[in-house]
Amino acid sequence: MHSYCLSLGYTTNVAGGVCSQAGTSDFLPLQPVSLCCESNTDGTCSHDGMVTSTGGLWHFFNGCEGNTSRIYHTVAPATCGPAGTCVPE
Repeated sequence: MHSYCLSLGYTTNVAGGVCSQAGTSDFLPLQPVSLCCESNTDGTCSHDGMVTSTGGLWHFFNGCEGNTSRIYHTVAPATCGPAGTCVPE
């Protein structure tokens, strides 16, 4: 999204933001959703959290999948359960 906003000539871009008519990018609110970061190899979860904006969604997704070279994936809506695996809500 950052590159897309820049390609349209927007001067201010925010990771996880969306392009706005004012020439900036802004976070948009979302209905709260719980996310869980699950391993593709053994099904364990590394972390979970609640997001309420496009910025929060971007940061969770990037921390789960982008920083781990896709070894993990994002599960929604879910939390890390007592057994250390993602539990759907």
